[in-house]
Amino acid sequence: IQELSTSENGNFVVSPFSIEATLALAKTAFKGESLEEIRNVLHLPDDKDKLIIQSLLSEANSKFYNLHTGSKIYVKKDIPIKEKFKNTSQVFYENLDFSQSYDSSYFVNRWLEDRTEDRVTNVINADELNNTTRVVLVNGLYFTGKWSKPFAFTANGRLKFYKKPNETIYVDYLRDTSAHFNYYESQDLKAQFLELPFLGGEALMVVVLPKEKDGLSRLENQSEAVFCLNTKCKTHYLIFPA
Repeated sequence: IQELSTSENGNFVVSPFSIEATLALAKTAFKGESLEEIRNVLHLPDDKDKLIIQSLLSEANSKFYNLHTGSKIYVKKDIPIKEKFKNTSQVFYENLDFSQSYDSSYFVNRWLEDRTEDRVTNVINADELNNTTRVVLVNGLYFTGKWSKPFAFTANGRLKFYKKPNETIYVDYLRDTSAHFNYYESQDLKAQFLELPFLGGEALMVVVLPKEKDGLSRLENQSEAVFCLNTKCKTHYLIFPA
């Protein structure tokens, strides 16, 4: 997130899970020092490759939500896939002729579209592939669910929204005074956190809002603490009527 925030000017979406899942799949082709480096960086257990592979292509279709995720590695056509991967190559590994950039980009994008119910499209451009391309790693992630306490679709009015400390716009907003959500604040991060659970209580969305008008970049630079990956991350829970 810290790296992307310095290079992206507009809104962007990043999935740490997708990155870890794809690298974990790539791990199955490594050995020696390279294998140990990936295992240490991702904090992967010393399990059999098969166990890791099975967890990378999963579906969780409960009565409350749908979740599809999958990773794939495309390898240049003249680089043979070793025999040990033959049992999984049809699902996770595939040879492509990257010199045929338009055809290759189509196959990669088509696979991503299938994994994401056509929500994620045109990720790979043809001009990004050529005969020097060796490997392309991709991951698709799709989630859909219903809110446990949905808001009414009718906007309640317009409020001032700060894009920057000195730049504001007016946006439509929704209000619901009958629902209660988990809310907490971090004095260290100077941020507010709001949990919006999905129906069934098995998944939730956490909204993070800086308390200061110019606090977004500060939060981006502390993304590890924001996601409570740091064991010192401390938050204080309060219940309030939304």
